[in-house]
Amino acid sequence: MTSNKFYYVVGIAGSGKTTACQQLADAEPNAQAFSSSSKLAEYLPKAGLNSWSEFNALDTETRDKVINKLHLSFAKDKACYSTSFADAHMAVENPVKNEWCNAMPTEHAGITDGVIFLQTPPALIASNIHKDNVHNKRNRQAKDLSELTQLQEREFAQAEDYCLKNKLPLGVIQNSLNNTATIKDIRFLNKHYLPQTKRLRELYKKQFNFDVTGPELRRMHLEIGQLMYHAFMSKAGHLPDSYQVLAIPRSGNMLAVGFTDTFNGPFLWNERNSSEIQGLTSQNLIIIDSVIDTGKTITDTINKLPEGLYGFRGHIHIVCLAINIKALKIIEALSPNIHIHCLGFSNKEDRPKGQKDMGARLFCTSH
Repeated sequence: MTSNKFYYVVGIAGSGKTTACQQLADAEPNAQAFSSSSKLAEYLPKAGLNSWSEFNALDTETRDKVINKLHLSFAKDKACYSTSFADAHMAVENPVKNEWCNAMPTEHAGITDGVIFLQTPPALIASNIHKDNVHNKRNRQAKDLSELTQLQEREFAQAEDYCLKNKLPLGVIQNSLNNTATIKDIRFLNKHYLPQTKRLRELYKKQFNFDVTGPELRRMHLEIGQLMYHAFMSKAGHLPDSYQVLAIPRSGNMLAVGFTDTFNGPFLWNERNSSEIQGLTSQNLIIIDSVIDTGKTITDTINKLPEGLYGFRGHIHIVCLAINIKALKIIEALSPNIHIHCLGFSNKEDRPKGQKDMGARLFCTSH
C-alpha cells in the first residue's frame, strides 16, 4: 500500500483552484498539480468521444462511467508523486442539456485520500472571472455576488454530502490574494462529525428548509436531539450518568430537551444575561447549541463557567447541528481538551436573520 496521497481540490469556477493546487504542490516534495478537465479532454478520444458536445450529450450513467474510468487512470499519478492535487468541481453546467451534472467519480478504488474545498470571497471570484474574460484566458459568464455566494454554498454542501457518503476526509482551505497555500493551511473537518443514520441526516437537511413551520421544527429538533444523544454516546464512549447538560437558548432548547430525553443527569439552561452560569458541578459537561456561526456564543459561554470549574474544562463536549467554517480559527484556539461535535458544516456568508433566524423559526417570533 502506497503512502502517497491524492486529493481533489474543488470549488466553483473562478475560485482560484488552479493557482491553489499549484501552490500546494510547490510547497511539498515530489508533488504535482493538474486540471481534471484537461485530463478529461485528453481522455475523451479513448472513450470514443470526439468532442465535449458528445460527452455532454451522454446519459447520466454513461457519463459517470467515463468519469470513473478517468479517475482510475489517476492511480498512475498517485504512484509517481508523493502528493497529487487535482483541480476539480463537484458539479458543472452542461450546455447541451442545460442542467447541472455531477463532475466527480462515483467509484474511488482506493485512489482518493480526501476532498479539499477552496473557500474564496465572492468578490475575489467575480474579479478572477472578469480578469480571465478581459485577457481572453477563459470565457466565463459573469455573475453577481449573490449568485456566486449561492453557487459556492451549494458546491460546499455537495462536497460535504459526497465525503460523508464515500467516507472520505473533507478539508477546507481559505483563499485570498495575500496568502500562499500550503498543506498546513488545510483544515480537515472529519474529527468533528457525529456518526449519522440515514434518518438523522435527512432531518438535519430538512430542518434548514424555511418552509418548515415552527411546530414542525420543534418536533424535528426534539427527534434530532434524541438521535444526537445516541450518536454522541457512540462516538464519545462515556457513560451517560457522568455528564451534565447545558442548553444554549433559544435555538438549542429543543435539541437539548431531545438530547436529555433518556439522560439521567443534571440539565441546566444558560441564562443569556447572567455573568456566571449557576448550578454546575464538577461533572463532565455537554453544551448543546444549534449552530456555531462565529464562535462568539460558545467562547462567551465557556468564559462564564464558574472559576471552580476551570480545571474541568478538559471534560467539555460541545454538541451542535452545524459549524460555520469561518468559526474554525476560534474553536481551534480553545483548549485542545474541549471537543466539538456536529452533524455538518456551513460556508454561509451571512447568518439568517429576522424570522429566518433559527430561534425565531422555532418559536414563531419576528426575530
